[in-house]
Amino acid sequence: MSEAQKNLKTFIKSQCLHFGYFTLSSGEKSRYYIDLRKLTLDGRGLQLVGEVLWEQLGALGIYGVAGEGLGAYPMVAAAILQAQSRGQSWKGCYVRKQPKTHGRGNQVEGVDGWPALATVAVLEDTCTTGGSLLKCCDSLEHAGIKAAHALTLVHRGGPEVAAQFKARGINFKAVFTREDILEESK
Repeated sequence: MSEAQKNLKTFIKSQCLHFGYFTLSSGEKSRYYIDLRKLTLDGRGLQLVGEVLWEQLGALGIYGVAGEGLGAYPMVAAAILQAQSRGQSWKGCYVRKQPKTHGRGNQVEGVDGWPALATVAVLEDTCTTGGSLLKCCDSLEHAGIKAAHALTLVHRGGPEVAAQFKARGINFKAVFTREDILEESK
């Protein structure tokens, strides 16, 4: 584990992990909640996210990164800034859950001028079932963008999630599992 990953894990465990009774976006019930908005809305936290994303994605030859929702948008910004600081020019795009009902009516923003089938990594802060990430991949595909990789900071689910992505030709990876975050935290 890199130094950036160690520091990111420490930040998540100390600032973002809550115990209680929660309903997740997947509809599942949980006795713990990992609120990574606290991470991505903190300068040091966001810097760590960018460093770890670079470590995970820097050698993949991607054109850019994409994400849907409040958890992913700061991750996209952190990734493209970190790539730029390392001499690579990644592009970023944001995906909405639904197309806009005004303006140009876009569901995917930031892809004007991108080459056809540009290859991206899709980012998400936490993942349980993979549903949100897969919907994001579908929206990108509809816009002519190839989601080749999906990366989440914390994966709460089981191995069936990775199998869903593999069946679609998308490499799924998690920086941390729920076990990594929950160890010695209870």
